[in-house]
Amino acid sequence: MTEVLRVSTGRVDLGFLPSLGGRLWTIRVDGTELLWRDEDAWRRPEGAWINAGGTKAWPAPQSRWGGPPGPIDGAPFAVELTRHGGAQHLTLTSDPDPATGLEVERRFVLPPGDGTRFRQRTVFRNRTDHAIEWSIWEVCQVPAGPGDTVYAATSGGAPVDLGGGLPVTANGPLRHVPLHKRTGKVGFPDATGLAGFRRADGSGFDWRFDPQPGSPHPDSDSRVAVYTRAATDDDAAAYAELEAMTAITVIPPGGRIVQRLDWSIVPRPREPGSTSASRSPRRRSRSATGSSRTA
Repeated sequence: MTEVLRVSTGRVDLGFLPSLGGRLWTIRVDGTELLWRDEDAWRRPEGAWINAGGTKAWPAPQSRWGGPPGPIDGAPFAVELTRHGGAQHLTLTSDPDPATGLEVERRFVLPPGDGTRFRQRTVFRNRTDHAIEWSIWEVCQVPAGPGDTVYAATSGGAPVDLGGGLPVTANGPLRHVPLHKRTGKVGFPDATGLAGFRRADGSGFDWRFDPQPGSPHPDSDSRVAVYTRAATDDDAAAYAELEAMTAITVIPPGGRIVQRLDWSIVPRPREPGSTSASRSPRRRSRSATGSSRTA
């Protein structure tokens, strides 16, 4: 297996795969894993797509570059890990990709505090001599066990069925998608900048991002999309994807587009009876200073 770069924020342990598309591969809080990952992915036949899991940045629409395997998904990223004012800064940068014209940079800032929050910025740079047009597409693979759900906050519009007829339930502005034993995809064109994942035990994460109303997005103009894949007889992998997309934007030569994702990690509730998988984000105190290690 490729080497994992591990960074600790105190309560939360993050693991990155710089050599495989610069992905964030594991998030563990209090010993609970929040991302789906395939430990056996490297046993695939040579030339096959290595779907290792975790969360990664792809260009959208996928039809314009053909999908994986490809340099953006599987090539090594350069690594820089530094400290500034008590915060840990990790930057993962790809080589320019001839197929898309993009250089991809993924920056993670882990501030001092309670260790449950960190910032992510993904940058697409145009390394060609002509204008290109892309959307930043964050693809986060999560478990799809009994009781696991994802959610997106919306302004009340109808979701878009992108195949499979996934059920969606409403709780105020939140739209919840159950993940277990389902295959399909649904989009949320009116997502308002909050989405997340909850395991059945109440642990999970929240995303905050910048919606771009009035601009075209991939997948029937969806700002957030949810894909689920049920296990099959010949492949036991069952997982889901929470996806956040920027507007499809023309990038001039030397120009760039940026996607903001602010993560809030939600530990499993410790109070008796507090197991709601759809509860709103809570305020948490900041007390511990993070530390880092690499392996």
